[in-house]
Amino acid sequence: MVDNSGEWRWSDFQHLLPVQVLLRLAATKAPSPLFPADEIGWGLRSNRQFSIKFAYDVRLGFAGGVAERIWRTIHDFRGLPKIKFFMWLACKGKLMTNVERRRRHLTQDAQCPVCHAGEEDVDHILHHCGVALSVWSILISPFLPSFLSMPLHQWFVLNLVGPFPGGCDRSSWDLLFAAIIWNLWCHRNASVFGCTDETWGSIIGRMQLNTNASRPSSRWFPPPVGWFKLNTDGACRSVTGHSSCGGFSVILRVCGCMVIPNSLVLARFLKLSFGGFMLVSL
Repeated sequence: MVDNSGEWRWSDFQHLLPVQVLLRLAATKAPSPLFPADEIGWGLRSNRQFSIKFAYDVRLGFAGGVAERIWRTIHDFRGLPKIKFFMWLACKGKLMTNVERRRRHLTQDAQCPVCHAGEEDVDHILHHCGVALSVWSILISPFLPSFLSMPLHQWFVLNLVGPFPGGCDRSSWDLLFAAIIWNLWCHRNASVFGCTDETWGSIIGRMQLNTNASRPSSRWFPPPVGWFKLNTDGACRSVTGHSSCGGFSVILRVCGCMVIPNSLVLARFLKLSFGGFMLVSL
């Protein structure tokens, strides 16, 4: 396959292979006795060594890029935008904890204002503070040591996309987990700023509200057979009911998309309220 000068012997095999394979071979250096022999190795690690632990991490999606995976995981979170932004700040280490405030020379006391049992950083608030431990011990008491021992980024990824070990409904655990950590942060802020109305009942109520509030899908769905959907752009006064289109076009969608020239007569005839859409039966 290779001659004495280290070049491919094209005449021996070029008539047997497709052009795509020949082009790839042309871009690949031929084997040479000057280089070590090929060896079997684990391609997902730089040292080519295989391990069961690393294979398990690959299966869960942690290997080779937890740092990159965490940002995609937060970006795809289906809950409230304010909770998504909170998780992004937590993973960036930018929450205004007392440790962060001390780093910025805003205080000299980094103690946790809730439990007074250690320095307050992101890991302490969400993992080891007395309030957090009480919540996690109720939900996942059999798995608490391993649950709290994970690194922060891996902990976020596992709970937002990975299998939950505690038997909770997987379809809603990501929302419940995000609601818990958000309300732990809200409880901390209420304690710092002296909110006397903050109780466990209000925390649980907010958790349920945050869990049930997921963002609605913005995907366009076609109307049923025999119906046409008219998407419009304009404005409507809620008090008087007056509406206008301001020179925009009315878009008629059936299976595809078709633009109809703007017409106030057409709009009035169809009794459209601009700024939304309605279905018109033919």
